Amino acid sequence: MRRHLTTVLAVGTAGILLLPPAASAFGASAGARPLPATARYAVLDTVQPTGTASAELTAVLVAMREEERMARDLYAGFLAAYPDSRPFSRIVLAEQRHFDAVGKLLTAYGITDPSTGRATGSYADPALQSAYDGWKSAGAASKTAAYQAAVELEKRDIADLEKAIATTTDTQVSRVLNRLLTASKRHLAVYTQAAAGNRQGKGMGQGGAGKHVGMGSNAGQGQNCPDAAPQAS
Repeated sequence: MRRHLTTVLAVGTAGILLLPPAASAFGASAGARPLPATARYAVLDTVQPTGTASAELTAVLVAMREEERMARDLYAGFLAAYPDSRPFSRIVLAEQRHFDAVGKLLTAYGITDPSTGRATGSYADPALQSAYDGWKSAGAASKTAAYQAAVELEKRDIADLEKAIATTTDTQVSRVLNRLLTASKRHLAVYTQAAAGNRQGKGMGQGGAGKHVGMGSNAGQGQNCPDAAPQAS
């Protein structure tokens, strides 16, 4: 995925996130439609933009919104195909939070939401569409293949985040991107071990940067468990 940036600003009162029905995870649905409820998660903080978004920031946020939707759609589809996968069941919730967080940023900066009216698995960016189609096809072969597709997605996500961080001057955005980079590295560790068949490795814990990736600095406590993803953020 090109320019695979992720973001979440999570703390506050509890809200409900929904997962797509297993039978229709790869089917048509509104791009911004919430996913079927499985757990309660914190709602997003109010975003405080530091000024008018530049053309560069606008492009980044637009890409982030669609890329988070793509990751969510892909992982939700893999979860429908492999419902016993705890990595997908946990990380898909993180991607939903990232998607929602970018939506808050778009609203705060007055940027048009590129996901409005888009169906699941449908993206305006040809490169994004190609990435989704390729990973979806590859992951249909087996659960291991799906984990490997997720590894590829997270590696490219990390590379894009590192590039964005190196060029970002906005303090708030830079802080969020660094937190997201930590989360993406944690996701990569989980998927890498899952692809290798490790159901109880060090990377499968619930530690890392805490329950949610947000604006704070508190870290969560690690805890290993079989075939589990971290409380992804």
